[in-house]
Amino acid sequence: MSIALSALIKPSGRLSVLVACMHVLVIAGLWLFAYSFAEPFPAWQVAIALLGTIALSWSYMHWHRARTHVALHISGVGQIRFVKLDITKSGVMDGQDKGELVSLLPTSTIWPHLLVLHLQNVQGKTEVVLILRDAVSPEVFHGLLVACRWISARKAETDTHGIRQI
Repeated sequence: MSIALSALIKPSGRLSVLVACMHVLVIAGLWLFAYSFAEPFPAWQVAIALLGTIALSWSYMHWHRARTHVALHISGVGQIRFVKLDITKSGVMDGQDKGELVSLLPTSTIWPHLLVLHLQNVQGKTEVVLILRDAVSPEVFHGLLVACRWISARKAETDTHGIRQI
């Protein structure tokens, strides 16, 4: 069995909804705080709620714009090539470069419904890729799950024995 696969990972719609709900709940809490005291409403509480609303709205818009499409190419021997994709105004996805080889760090979370991949390149820069089931097809998610588990098991085996046994 080969673990080789290529996966195009789009931003998760479920995560976007959850982050939006979180922001709305915090904004609602701010406004409840502003109106929780007796009338007349103190101007400083309304000002805090208004500033908090502006900051949280900016925060959500910044987070939403920063989401990117990512491509992961995993070879049969467990090498991972990470490519950030740029979506042009015409809707065409273009790789900014050919990608870079990265290694899967042991801090990665590999669960049946969620992958939080901590990837580190040779320069030491770390990228975190969050993959929920709605970001890829079920077959690709299962393939990524198996490949990441295999890579982390091989890495743990190498780390404990000092040499890789084939």
